[in-house]
Amino acid sequence: MDKIRNYEDVRNQLLDSIFYYECRIKMWESVKFPTKKDGTPFKVLSKNFDGAKIGTYYPVEDWATPYLSVSGSFEKPNGYNDFQQDHMEIYVSQYNKRLPEHNEEREIRTSDWGSNHEIMTLEEIKSEIQHRIEEFKRGKARAEKALEMSEEKFEKVREKVLEIKEIVYGEDIECSTLEYALQGYVEGFGRYIN
Repeated sequence: MDKIRNYEDVRNQLLDSIFYYECRIKMWESVKFPTKKDGTPFKVLSKNFDGAKIGTYYPVEDWATPYLSVSGSFEKPNGYNDFQQDHMEIYVSQYNKRLPEHNEEREIRTSDWGSNHEIMTLEEIKSEIQHRIEEFKRGKARAEKALEMSEEKFEKVREKVLEIKEIVYGEDIECSTLEYALQGYVEGFGRYIN
């Protein structure tokens, strides 16, 4: 029974991870880009999104650093509804190496916190949304692959842990300095294999 309870914890964590990615994929894929009657985008950037909104995102409460936010309510496998949200910065930062450093079409906003920010163009935002969707799809695929092999891997690890417990907690070294030293080594072993 103990094995099932522990494996169920691992399985549930992987299912939660898959659910996380599925929700984000659905939210970002549902974003639409309305246009004027002539097919051109609106001059005000926030009017160019349906299913997402531009605003600030705590802890960044600065007009110069806007985020595009999506949200939705999704039914979890256990039947409960879960409110989800995700945020994407829409200004060019030093961490985004996919975009060119400068673009003449970008709006420049003076930040309260130091350097100015260049707000991405609509086309750049569309590209970033697509990139985000692809990242979430890759994450979901990794979690699904892990779920496929999880029971077999869990059982292998469980067998090894039981072997180690037999060595460390054997009656031949009970309550000895060696037993405590081995326990400390085993408990701290995780940091050496990362």
